[in-house]
Amino acid sequence: MKLDTAPPRGMKDVLPPEVELLRPEQLGFLRSLTEVAQILEEHPLLGAVEVIAVPDERRGQALCACVVLDPKAEAGDPLARELRGYVHDSLGGLARPRTVAFVESFPAQLAPEVRRRALRLLCTANPAEWFTVTATQLAAAATATE
Repeated sequence: MKLDTAPPRGMKDVLPPEVELLRPEQLGFLRSLTEVAQILEEHPLLGAVEVIAVPDERRGQALCACVVLDPKAEAGDPLARELRGYVHDSLGGLARPRTVAFVESFPAQLAPEVRRRALRLLCTANPAEWFTVTATQLAAAATATE
């Protein structure tokens, strides 16, 4: 195996020519939080969606989907699995939320950035696959992050 003699500028310059490199579309890639939220907003049982990134020891970051349910939906493990699968089928495994937080409501008086900080705090503190959040808990978390 003969390596290029020019100084390396990137991985492709260091590898021998017979090594085939994979293109990003072959590997998959992490989607934006907005893309994941848009996919979840299409789900018929959801009224409102916020997707946030939280620290994860293994991956660096993981996604938490915070969703307000339609009145006819019931929070629980089956729906959490369905929502994670829904994202996986649409965008791939890297976009699949690790956690689903079923939120009672997104209070209108909370600014979007304050709401996201509060949700990040709640999702970081609760590593379960799914959990519920009341409007009171969300408001308290918002106060704690100010």
